[in-house]
Amino acid sequence: MGAAGLSIDRRQLLEGAEGWTAWHFKIKVMLRAAGLLDIVDGTLKPPEDKSEIEKWEVKNAKAQNLIVMHVSEKIIPQISNCQSACEIWSKLLTIFEQKGELSVHILQQKFFAMRYEENDSMSQYLSRFEGILCKLRNINAEVSDSMAITKITSSLPVQYQHFVSAWESVPADKRTLEELTARLLIEEQRFNSRKEEEEVTAFAAFKGRKCFKCGKIGHYKKDCSKFSNRQGL
Repeated sequence: MGAAGLSIDRRQLLEGAEGWTAWHFKIKVMLRAAGLLDIVDGTLKPPEDKSEIEKWEVKNAKAQNLIVMHVSEKIIPQISNCQSACEIWSKLLTIFEQKGELSVHILQQKFFAMRYEENDSMSQYLSRFEGILCKLRNINAEVSDSMAITKITSSLPVQYQHFVSAWESVPADKRTLEELTARLLIEEQRFNSRKEEEEVTAFAAFKGRKCFKCGKIGHYKKDCSKFSNRQGL
């Protein structure tokens, strides 16, 4: 159990700028629930009345404990010289607030720059896309399903043009991100099957090609040994 009887989830420690926005929100909720937010944000200042000092110090210690127990070991050196919960809070804001905004900006850039790479499988592309989308949503960056769907369909290669046209005719209530993902994976399977069939057909057509020089099947005149020998004469 942590400060004020709250359970500490050590899986949600502040590790750095990337997780700052979500951590900041969660820790504020915890501090408010524990009745400690006022001492952390500086609203409740050290009392001048000596009889009240001890109460303030107990509350300050609880707030310090709650914050410190929710940051990783690598963050501790950056706040170890702080004397109060308010100082710790201010230091963390100074360090991570700007970095957190930068992290959101970088992820947004990656999101809008994403393209289906030539060597990607559809599952690989969707996995990369969902990874960035998940990170954005974890730091409370607003990305609607509609925006995500538009981004995916606009970044598909040319061979998916017919798929995109068909998708746009799907009823609006059926055009969900989950539905799009499922349909794209099915379409990839169909595309790969058609490609394999075309390759087999092309190979069969080549194997059935008759040489105009020797009359045999399976090669062209330019590759015929008899033609080559005659050319060398």
